[in-house]
Amino acid sequence: MLTFACQQSHQPQTGNDRRSSAPRHSGEALDDRLLEALQANAHAQVYKLLRRGADPNAVNRFGDTALIWAASQGQADIVQALLEAGADPDKYGSYRRTPLHWAASANHLGVAQLLIHGKARVDAVSEKLRTPLLVAAHKGNTEMVTYLLEQGADPRLSDQYGNNALILAIEGGFRETFTTLATHSDSLSHRNSAGESALSLALKKGYRHWLSEPDLQNRHPQLEDQMERLYEVVELNREARPDLDLAAMEKRIHEEVNRIREERGLPLLKWERKLSEIAREHSRDMADHTFFNHVNPRGENPTQRAMRHGFPTRKKVGRGRFVEGLGENIFMISVSAGRGVVYDRGEKTITHRWHTQAGLVERAIQGWMNSKGHRENILNRDYRKSGVGLAISDQEGGVYFTQNFF
Repeated sequence: MLTFACQQSHQPQTGNDRRSSAPRHSGEALDDRLLEALQANAHAQVYKLLRRGADPNAVNRFGDTALIWAASQGQADIVQALLEAGADPDKYGSYRRTPLHWAASANHLGVAQLLIHGKARVDAVSEKLRTPLLVAAHKGNTEMVTYLLEQGADPRLSDQYGNNALILAIEGGFRETFTTLATHSDSLSHRNSAGESALSLALKKGYRHWLSEPDLQNRHPQLEDQMERLYEVVELNREARPDLDLAAMEKRIHEEVNRIREERGLPLLKWERKLSEIAREHSRDMADHTFFNHVNPRGENPTQRAMRHGFPTRKKVGRGRFVEGLGENIFMISVSAGRGVVYDRGEKTITHRWHTQAGLVERAIQGWMNSKGHRENILNRDYRKSGVGLAISDQEGGVYFTQNFF
């Protein structure tokens, strides 16, 4: 949890009770009347008193100046008059805040502009080490934040708890303010005294969607990787991955192909052990070397592989008609049926889904029947023998199917 100072709705103190029975000279009286006129919004009286010599830097018993009061109330015309009369734009008042702090807190942009033009320090520090930018961010005053940044306010500065403007905007739930600050910041990794960064806090509060802004992604190209490293990962259903019986799946493929042929009045294929060995070797080769092709990395096609195994590749299929070579169907599918990912605050939950053994066989048969060349192999009446071989990739979890025909 972040630790913050207790935040109150502060107002500058304009009380004018000096609590003294000592006689006051005329200058003190003018100053008192100036503060009273300000509190009463008697602007004409303020101008008159300034012309008569009232001190524009006079303070009340709380240390707040006329300029502080006018800035907090958004009285731009009075602020201008006080500045012209020599009011100090950086004079601290209660809570060690300057007029610019009060203008930033109340989001009085015009007043802030007058103060900056009057040479007010944009990064003046209050008693809690907060700058006007930090005050504006804490209130979600985006327009003020933008202006202060344009005037050179340093977004890297932090208060006594280590909270910079980004962290304060997130804590307050001010998305627009956060986005403005983030696009002006070099890093989202600054941590406060509680060990929280802007990025980690945004994720914990469920504000991941805030971080999808294109300008923000362009400003911080490593943002996605940084976010992923911050999540606590919870995986569900991982142990439910099926333990596949490849031999049973091979037989099932053979049976399904024969069922399809039988429905069409074609002769059934005889299971050929040698063809299965050739097919299994090719599936294992594809799984181990991460390729998917009828030609292996050594340049062997199905017929050449059969010849290497000593399997005859030429047969007579009719009077004076011979066929040369093997037919081959291949298929690859991951044992994973996908996964669901849910981001909830600081947690990333991954739910794994898996294909069943029967589902994998069904996908292979469907894939072949939906492919012209593979379908022709399955329905070729000249073929009489078949062998099926499967393998699983340890790294990818891919299931490789090979069926050879002769």
